[in-house]
Amino acid sequence: GMGMHLALTLQLYGSTGAIVPNAFNYSAPTISGFNMSSTFVEEGATVTLMGSSFGNADLTPQARLGNTACEATVWVSSAAVLCTAPSGIAGAATLVLTTSRALSTLENALSYTPPSIDAPTGAIASGPALGGAVVTA
Repeated sequence: GMGMHLALTLQLYGSTGAIVPNAFNYSAPTISGFNMSSTFVEEGATVTLMGSSFGNADLTPQARLGNTACEATVWVSSAAVLCTAPSGIAGAATLVLTTSRALSTLENALSYTPPSIDAPTGAIASGPALGGAVVTA
């Protein structure tokens, strides 16, 4: 189950005997780690968020890397959720998982792979000194 401040209802032989408001809470979700081939993320990579209390059923969790929602979030179990990484900027990103009305974070868990440009070829070697040449990389 999931939720906070849930009521406890006692029923005897079909009739409601007592209701105790705010009687119990289910544990909030907790991200304890993640699984992927490296700590650098590229757009479209699958990141498995691991932890506990992600829900006993698919209640449409929402995952984010930093401030950007995952392209897809898929509930696997109460201990695993998959995130298809969105495009991002270079640097550290915090994992955020929201389930029902609770959320969990794992600060600075991942780093996006910074973009790179291969050495240019062609016109750059023989182009004009003041610029203006088209360069492809």
